[in-house]
Amino acid sequence: MRVQLVEAGAEIRTPQKSRRQRRGANKLLRRLLHAFQNRLRWLLQRRIQKLLRQSRNAVGVAGFLAISSASLAQDQRDAVQVHAFQWRQSGGKGLQTFNGMEDSTIVEPIAVINTTLGKRWSLSATADTDAISVASESADEVDSASGASGFDRRSQQNFNVSFTPSSNLSGDRLMLNLGISNSHEYDYRSQGGSLGVTKEFLDRNFVLALQISVLNDRVKTYPITSDAARGEERKETLNFAVSATQILTRKSLLNVSLQWARQDGLLSRPLNSVAVRDELRQVERLPDFRNRWALRSQYNQHFAEQSAYHLIYRFYNDDWGVQAHTLQGRLFHELFGTFEVGAHLRYHAQRGLKYWKKQFDGTEQYATSDSDLEDLNSFYNALDAAWITAISEVDLRFGIYFGNYQRSNGLRGNAGGLSAITTF
Repeated sequence: MRVQLVEAGAEIRTPQKSRRQRRGANKLLRRLLHAFQNRLRWLLQRRIQKLLRQSRNAVGVAGFLAISSASLAQDQRDAVQVHAFQWRQSGGKGLQTFNGMEDSTIVEPIAVINTTLGKRWSLSATADTDAISVASESADEVDSASGASGFDRRSQQNFNVSFTPSSNLSGDRLMLNLGISNSHEYDYRSQGGSLGVTKEFLDRNFVLALQISVLNDRVKTYPITSDAARGEERKETLNFAVSATQILTRKSLLNVSLQWARQDGLLSRPLNSVAVRDELRQVERLPDFRNRWALRSQYNQHFAEQSAYHLIYRFYNDDWGVQAHTLQGRLFHELFGTFEVGAHLRYHAQRGLKYWKKQFDGTEQYATSDSDLEDLNSFYNALDAAWITAISEVDLRFGIYFGNYQRSNGLRGNAGGLSAITTF
């Protein structure tokens, strides 16, 4: 249920980044990985439906697997996933930087392993690292016409363990999930943990899930005129989510989720600054606490045996004044039993932060010019394709992905990705 694009209201969980360009781009990369994983779940669901079509519980099993990754890990064979993504962005106003540049390129490989340990236990592990090249935000480059580049690297690991204590594994089950995460780069460290519980009802036709998670981050701070760190600040996040999934018919289901997060500590960006009178700049200033809410609904519908579409609406609100509406549509189609094609459209409308302005007089308590936090609209579209085959009892899936992102304040981005998934 963890929800993790570029706008302020798009995600409730603050990403574990400190550089402004990296923050927006990596959120989109996480969405790309999520899209690939959704495609895998959809394919497995279709195959299970074919195998269990004669079973009285086929509707419950297939529908639940479409929405619950924990159940997917327990009911399916082991899987290994490898993904490689590249994101390139340009344009934008960049009012929060000295030189106004938001250009960046990120390359990120990701590996995911899912395995079962007996009938009751399952384990998943994710490891990824990214390399980023960006235009420098240092004051030393203010007058540089060439836009000198910087380079940075980040690594992250996530581990999740699921346990099913129910004595009747073939009926409605209770599942427990424990997760830990770690992320680090030269100026940012983050550790986190999560605890979740999932319960099935009505022959697995209704699923209720709860999750609580915490993040403990440490951020190095910098004077706006130097790259030398001056200290370290904390940032802590408490996140609670509840999700309910109901199978409506043999080919449709509905999921509704609610999420709340409380953040405390250094919530401003250490490398962001704002313009004041007389062409001076000051460090960005934001409150040290924030409450965030998100309500999300998703409707999945299969049709014509070989196709499916997903419709998603999300409402976001926080006590900094940001409010957002997001609409998404996804379409999947299987060709000849061995190929899949898909399309993804997303529209996002956001009311900006109440502390946002282009220029300040220097006396305001809070001040930001971050382009992610202003009034904006954005449009994202993507196409993907996959080839599926099998060797003995090993299923193979190879995918390719292309996406384009456009924002009303001038930011543009293009994404590409490759994936290979082995199930055995």
